[in-house]
Amino acid sequence: MRRRSRFQAGARPRENERGVVGGIEAIPFGLLIFVSGALLIANAWAVVDAKMATDSASREAVRYLVESNGDTAGALAIGNEAFRNHVGHTDRLTTDAVVQGSDIGGGFARCARVAVTYRYTTRAVSVPLLGGWGSGITVTSTHSEIVDPYRAGLGEDSLC
Repeated sequence: MRRRSRFQAGARPRENERGVVGGIEAIPFGLLIFVSGALLIANAWAVVDAKMATDSASREAVRYLVESNGDTAGALAIGNEAFRNHVGHTDRLTTDAVVQGSDIGGGFARCARVAVTYRYTTRAVSVPLLGGWGSGITVTSTHSEIVDPYRAGLGEDSLC
């Protein structure tokens, strides 16, 4: 009698389970790569979010400073509030407001350049809903504007 090959019609498949668990060791490595990638994306998003918040805060502070009569403390308070509305807290945030190019004793005058810089340090590892650990990347945003040359209420001083 001739023996049938297992590829011929009517041949029964083998009944053993050899090779069923092949590749099971790849599951933990795949999970590790997935979790590491998710943490990397979350950390990158924390940096992008901090950059958007510092941009918004510096822009709002300069806008207020240029439209006011040189109220630096009020401008920084407005900028801090814009940052807090975006991120939720102001710890690890530093600010700096400068009136540049003023030859009139450092005062606020027409055509003076006003610049506000916000620096925020993100965490080295940031995990959503769990927080972050370590000191990581410092994000810096500077915005500047020139005080309107036709502005009223600033006296006779002008840098134009």
